[in-house]
Amino acid sequence: MKDVSFDFDGTLALPEVQSYAAELMKRGDVRVWVTTRRFPNKPGRNNLDLYKVTKKLGIPDSRITFCSLKYKYEVISKHPFIWHLDDDPQDLQALAKASEGNIKCIQYMPGGRWIGFCEKFLN
Repeated sequence: MKDVSFDFDGTLALPEVQSYAAELMKRGDVRVWVTTRRFPNKPGRNNLDLYKVTKKLGIPDSRITFCSLKYKYEVISKHPFIWHLDDDPQDLQALAKASEGNIKCIQYMPGGRWIGFCEKFLN
């Protein structure tokens, strides 16, 4: 099973990225994870938008990583993700360094070639 990670805000929150994540989940050999710097339960923020997307895609709660405002590299750099897709270049740079290049870090940009990079690293 191949594990891949999607940032939520600014990435998996977008329909274009959700469509690709749904395609990956249908393959059967890819496990989709979601990461967010949010807290799991912060007063005034109940994460309903995040849970709405993960339920629609069939991503179980056990594959949602709440970093609780820590940098993602502090939380996920040791996980054996093939790649992580994020819209934040600083998060990606820090994660690439902390994972010693083991997690391929791909920047999401609207209309960009990010899907091609995701596919390249999956094959």
